[in-house]
Parts: sequence; structure tokens; C-alpha cells
Amino acid sequence: MGTSRLFLFATTAAFTGLMSAPTIAQSPDSALAQFLDSTSTERRIPIKTIPTTISRSGSYFLPRNLQGVSGSDGITVTASDVTLDLNGYTLEGVAGSKRGIDAASSVERIVILNGMVRDWDEEGIYLQVAKTARLENLTVAKNGIPFGEPGLSVAQDSTVHRVVATENGGDGIVVGGNSPNTNCRAVITDSVASSNGGMGIRAFRALAMTVENCAAWSNGSIGIKASEGAVRGCTARSNLGRGFELVQCTASDSVAGNNGDDGFSLFASDVDNCKSHDNAGDGFDLVRVNKLRNSTASGNAGDGIRCTNERNLVDGNLLVLNQGWGVFSTDIRNSVTRNRAVDNSLGSYSVAGSNFGPEQAAGTATSPWANF
Repeated sequence: MGTSRLFLFATTAAFTGLMSAPTIAQSPDSALAQFLDSTSTERRIPIKTIPTTISRSGSYFLPRNLQGVSGSDGITVTASDVTLDLNGYTLEGVAGSKRGIDAASSVERIVILNGMVRDWDEEGIYLQVAKTARLENLTVAKNGIPFGEPGLSVAQDSTVHRVVATENGGDGIVVGGNSPNTNCRAVITDSVASSNGGMGIRAFRALAMTVENCAAWSNGSIGIKASEGAVRGCTARSNLGRGFELVQCTASDSVAGNNGDDGFSLFASDVDNCKSHDNAGDGFDLVRVNKLRNSTASGNAGDGIRCTNERNLVDGNLLVLNQGWGVFSTDIRNSVTRNRAVDNSLGSYSVAGSNFGPEQAAGTATSPWANF
């Protein structure tokens, strides 16, 4: 598991009294813009109070922990080409506060780095209407609890790297748009979503979606839900719903364990070298037009592999100690070949149709397509 662990410890400083919302839009010659980073000649502008609106492109940073006020967002970005470095500090909401970080419609190239966003009543970070964004080295925690909102929500042309989303009211990490965008490349890597009220990670509506080296555990719904992309090296454990729900995806080297429903639910997807164990439903639930190869289902409360509709290919898998069938399929248009089923409670195979390799003993098999 290549997931990096990100723990950001910062002492929260409380600001008292109601504050007006200053606009950070000073000229380059102003005193506020004279801070020079010790390792760079780039001018960086400190944000010393919130609520604040960033209305000019540039590089901004937090010099200390900041606390929001009731009825307001923390930081609102209305300009493109903005980098916001939380600098290891915390942007903290209070009861009645809105979003921690928000962005205006159609702004582009927003970068948020290095800190914690927590305790906002709505989303911790909301960039759904921004065109492009990059989020890195962040923790978003305990946001959206009153309204079931996500910890972090960004549009489909975004990169999320080394982000921890935990104990948020809705989904942990959401990457996707309200409408399809054929030019988008969305990437989520080395991130963790745990103990959120909704899904752990939800990724959808992009031309190419990658979820890699991520983990989702103990979430209130599905661990990882993705469409039209690639899922690699991910883990989904102890979620109340399915471990993975994949639509038109490729998936490899991923594990679903101890989830409250199926380990993997697949539609029009290609899955190779994955494991599904000890889930409360089936190990792999194949709806239709899927390929499942070289994977293992063990100890699941349902079937190891269940084909609920047509045109699924099930080849070269291992099914062990599941409480239902090793492979169950009622549609004659499914193909089941070269699998090995051992000690499943209802039996090895219940497969309709002629696209079923003969069930033979491994030592005496005569067909190259035999199931064992």
C-alpha cells in the first residue's frame, strides 16, 4: 500500500468578535506584498484574518491559525491563478460558519497546499465551479456535519494528492462535475478517506479519471465510487456499503475487505488481480459487460462471484470459503472459464449456458478452459 500518511498538528488560535471581510487585492508595491519567502524571490501575501476574499492572482499564505465567524465563508477566491499555502496551519470554522474555502464560478488554476481545514458547517473546501484545481498535503476534517456536506469537493479537471478526509458529514473526497467535460483529466493519488458520513471517495464525469494508491475505510456508505477511469492499488475496508462501485473503469491490484455489502460492484468494467474478502455481500457483483480476471474472493457472506446480468467474462479467478456459490450466473451469455473454487458453502459453480468451461479435477483436466 503506497498511501502516504499525513498528520498535521497545529494549535488553533481563537479570534473573538465579529470581523468584516477584507479583500486581498493590494498593489504589488503595498506593504502587505513585501513579504519575501526565504527560499524564493516570489512575493507571497499573508492572510491575517478571515473572512477574506482573494480577488487578484498571486501567491498567498497563512502566517498562523485562523478561525472563521458565523454566517460567512472563510476564504473566497474570485481570481484565477491563485496559490494558497496554509503553511502548516489550520483554517477552523465555528458554529454557523459556511465553507472554509470557496471559489467563484469559472476561475482557473487554483492551488491549495499544506494545512488543515476543519469544523466548517458546509464543505471544508468547495471548488466545484472552478475549472481547474490542485490540492496537496491537506487534512479536511469534521466539515459539513449539520448538512451532510463533503469534506472536499472539486471539479473534474483537478488533482488531489496526499489528502486526508476524515469525519466529515457527507462524502470525504468528491472529484467531478455537474456536467461531463470531455477535456478533463482528474487524478486522486496517495489519499485517505475515513469515518465520513457518506462515501469515502467519489470520482465521476471526466474524460480520464485516475484513483491510485488511495484508501477508504469506515465510511457511512461506499468506500470508493468511480466512473470512466482507472483504479489502481487502492483499499476499501470496513465501509457500511460496498467497498468499490465501478462504472466503465479498469481496476487492478486493489483490495476490498470487511465491507457491509459487496466487495466490488462492477458495470462495464475490466478488473484484474484484485482481492475481495470477508464482505457482507458478494465478493464481486458483475452487473453486465464486465471482465474479471486473476482475482480472489474469499470468506464473503454471499457468492464469491455473482453475475447478475449478461455478457460478463469470468476467467482465472480463485473462489475460497464463500458462504454462497463460488461462481453464480443465470444468464447464458456469460463466459466462465479457468476458475478454481474451493470449499464454498453452496458449491463451486451454478452457471447457466454453454459458455462454461467443464468442471474437472485439476490433475486430470482435459480442457484448457476447465474450471476446477
